[in-house]
Amino acid sequence: MSIDRRTLVKGLIAVSIAGGGLLAYSPVLNKIVRPKYEFTEVEPDPQIGDNVRYIYTTCLGCNVRCGIRVRVVNYNGVDIIERIEGNPYIHTTEPSRWRSRP
Repeated sequence: MSIDRRTLVKGLIAVSIAGGGLLAYSPVLNKIVRPKYEFTEVEPDPQIGDNVRYIYTTCLGCNVRCGIRVRVVNYNGVDIIERIEGNPYIHTTEPSRWRSRP
């Protein structure tokens, strides 16, 4: 099996381009293969206090209109939404409605 000069040059060019691409993306590939985990100290959530209130409302993301509970915390006069979660008190989230009836 003989390889002519043109095929050899094309192969070398393809290998050098592929190697250059891998070399250029090596920092990205390194972050994917070996990610660094940094842990920082996080204060507990302020769930109780004068500056915390819960608002019960409806999600308007689709036609189901799921009930949601929004935790709003007041930091120095500014209301900030900290958490949006499902409303446990609305009838559509009761597990008894999901069960099949005999």
